[in-house]
Amino acid sequence: MPSITRLFHQVSDLDIRIEGTWSIDCVHLISTLMDLSQLRKLKLIDKFDRNSSQIIITNYLKIFEQVHNVRSLVIIIPWLSKTDTKITNQLCSMIPSHIEHLKIDVRSIKDMKIVLERLDHLSSVTFRFFDSTSTWQTKIIEWVLYRRDLIHCKETSELHLWLG
Repeated sequence: MPSITRLFHQVSDLDIRIEGTWSIDCVHLISTLMDLSQLRKLKLIDKFDRNSSQIIITNYLKIFEQVHNVRSLVIIIPWLSKTDTKITNQLCSMIPSHIEHLKIDVRSIKDMKIVLERLDHLSSVTFRFFDSTSTWQTKIIEWVLYRRDLIHCKETSELHLWLG
């Protein structure tokens, strides 16, 4: 089998920003440019149309299959706040167990609970939400404290949890 010569070696951090549509071979192109197994941090920012969520899921799966050393994952999907919990469940089912730190957009306290229950291997999680007047922060902190130790930091539109 011929070896692949990549343009970028030893890439440890990668930001993928999709402003329009994912091309069919986008993930293949990225993997020919760099060895995705070398990544330690991955940031996925997707401003894709929410009606195309299946394309996102498919491409995320292709990426997650190749990022064996990623420990820190950021998933920013602005329209996620306008969907049901189905997408959050799908994302959680795909996120590999080697991910230790996650930052993700959420729509509701229900989404936060899904993330915390489905991804109980996480060391830390940051939830981004769009309703800055929300009472979610206090409620989810109380909910988590009932189940495990944590340290938290509240910000206007984010909640950081370090899980024990």
